[in-house]
Amino acid sequence: MEAGIPYTPVIAGGGIVNFRIENIWVETQVPYANYRGAVIDEYGKTWLGLDTSLKVTGYTYNEPEEIPEEMALSGMRESYLEDIRVETPLQYIQGETGDYLEQYLPGTTYDDLVQVRTFLPEEVEILPASLQFRQIAVTGEYTRVPDDLIHKARFTAAGPDGNDLFDITLEAYRLSNKSLSLTYEPETVEDQEIINAYEKMEADRPK
Repeated sequence: MEAGIPYTPVIAGGGIVNFRIENIWVETQVPYANYRGAVIDEYGKTWLGLDTSLKVTGYTYNEPEEIPEEMALSGMRESYLEDIRVETPLQYIQGETGDYLEQYLPGTTYDDLVQVRTFLPEEVEILPASLQFRQIAVTGEYTRVPDDLIHKARFTAAGPDGNDLFDITLEAYRLSNKSLSLTYEPETVEDQEIINAYEKMEADRPK
């Protein structure tokens, strides 16, 4: 199991030459002989597998600008932790870096310093008649992905007495590119006053 995906190495000549993995793909029924707008197709329709989860080998890289030696990146971790902040560590670094560049290197942005790796695109003129891998076995066909095959994230918390405060399970795809927030009501008036004091400190902090 790697990243939640079952796999088996294929051994030959004393080494690993390939991998056999479990995979899910989508199939669609199309008039394969004439699927580019033809209304009538005497050959009928064909079920074709469409799978973009396996990418071609290779990447392209941009050429980011050099990070100025004067930027104190090593101290940003301590700077972030020394105060209560609403932004994530990455958002804090982006903000601090952007402020530095705006002051000392106008015209340069945070994105100019980041190296980006992009998959090499594979463009085909027609729909492939088969998938890009050899099928060993088909273990099931579904009209929708079964619940037990959907990756999930579980969030739990317990109080001092060991009792569960909450136990929430969410589908991983619903969390993609989203921020999670934990909110709660203070137990006492004193707790609320402390929260209010920190909120005021954050509001009064120089931006």
